[in-house]
Amino acid sequence: MIFEKKEEIPEDFKPELEAAGCFIEHDGKVLMLLSQDYKHYGSVWGHPAGKLDKEENAEQALIREVKEETGINLKKEDIWFIKRVHIRSPGQDFIYNLFYTKFDEKPEVQIDKREHKEFQWLEPEKCFSLKLIPDEDLAIKLLLKFRENKPNNLF
Repeated sequence: MIFEKKEEIPEDFKPELEAAGCFIEHDGKVLMLLSQDYKHYGSVWGHPAGKLDKEENAEQALIREVKEETGINLKKEDIWFIKRVHIRSPGQDFIYNLFYTKFDEKPEVQIDKREHKEFQWLEPEKCFSLKLIPDEDLAIKLLLKFRENKPNNLF
């Protein structure tokens, strides 16, 4: 469950980690990755994401994770912050930083086969029909809300 507002966060919320993820868009479609069967959440779709290392901030972790998972190089100046949320999943509380970036030219994707089986580019609204990682549907809704209220210089 995602808690967007401070007043929604349960009193017993104790984050064990912090993570960052990014919706990567090209031509109205976002990059989605299918996790390997043996992963904690196996055979589910989600956007590129991962845990922050101790010495990293959310942007640094995001740039590293996207490179590791997709081979795509992100630049700090091309990343837009969407929202920081608190997530309670079965047996774990964590903080999640959601970002967005857009490419005019389609980036080459080279997935890490140890982590993901395949990838595809989909219109965000079509992602709801996939078997998604828990709370990915809410992250997509945050993306859609962000795109709806996008900064003028974004597109």
